[in-house]
Amino acid sequence: MKSIKGFTLIELVVTIGLIVILFSMSISSSINNLDKELKVIESQIETSLYKALTWSKSNREPSLVIIDNEKIKVSTVSGHELGSELIGENHIITFINSLDTNKVEVSEKGFLKRNDLEYPVEVSINSLKENKVYVYDISMSGRLMKKE
Repeated sequence: MKSIKGFTLIELVVTIGLIVILFSMSISSSINNLDKELKVIESQIETSLYKALTWSKSNREPSLVIIDNEKIKVSTVSGHELGSELIGENHIITFINSLDTNKVEVSEKGFLKRNDLEYPVEVSINSLKENKVYVYDISMSGRLMKKE
């Protein structure tokens, strides 16, 4: 009697099932990582805006929040750096309805200076990994509110 070499149907089904489970776990993990990256960027922007707003109010002097390549910097108008946050290279951040797309100026009273007084200053986060753009309104306290 000849012995037939090969896999049984059950062995093949179990193997394919394990591959499917591992693949689905890796996809959900990468989606969670993208969400976490976005939350970190949001938090860094909010921290920088809050720092600029509180500094300007307490010192009665204007300040700037500047997007510079892979950094968000908070500085005085004269150039003294008040702090900075590193951001990843996978996102492009710009300000909308601000005097400049790479920076927003905070007045000595703690208000964001803007081009059109009818509309608030917004921030746009372009996720290069997802190829998706997220737009947020910036509240008076520096909080980001996602636009749908």
